[in-house]
Amino acid sequence: MYSFLKAFLVLMKPSKSLVELTTFCLKIYFPTWFCIKKENKITDGAKKFFKLVERVRQFPSDKVRDISMKVLQRNAYFAHSENVILGMLTEDDENIRRRAVDKISELRSEASASTDMESSTLETSRKDVVRQFKVPKINVEATHFYEPTNLDSIKDISQPPVVMDLDDTSILKF
Repeated sequence: MYSFLKAFLVLMKPSKSLVELTTFCLKIYFPTWFCIKKENKITDGAKKFFKLVERVRQFPSDKVRDISMKVLQRNAYFAHSENVILGMLTEDDENIRRRAVDKISELRSEASASTDMESSTLETSRKDVVRQFKVPKINVEATHFYEPTNLDSIKDISQPPVVMDLDDTSILKF
């Protein structure tokens, strides 16, 4: 990985590809890698992903930006609604935390209503159902980490698994 940096420094006229690769590493890859290594909590995953999207969006080369956005879309696991809600729960802004708590309460009430309807025929609860994890379509023009996925437009949204065992009172303390 570092051999291309060494080659960049040694060559008098580096190729355009080498310049683009070096610029990508210096402006996107390295800062993102260090940011993740510095703070690597699961609650920060959506925020880190959003920051990565911001960096790619500002990259000067259209070709590299387009390729990077396709890769980010394919690997947008931290833009999943569960991770976004988890990040919102730990946000400094109380309004954002309140939106996350409200969304979890809404999801719980919907789950309990559907469980009540199913309980006459099936003996299952929402916790026992295997969730299908789908990579969300991201909004690359978002201005905040909780915007790349629109939480209100997703059909199969569920609360973050790490808060499923917490009661409503505990979640309100966030």
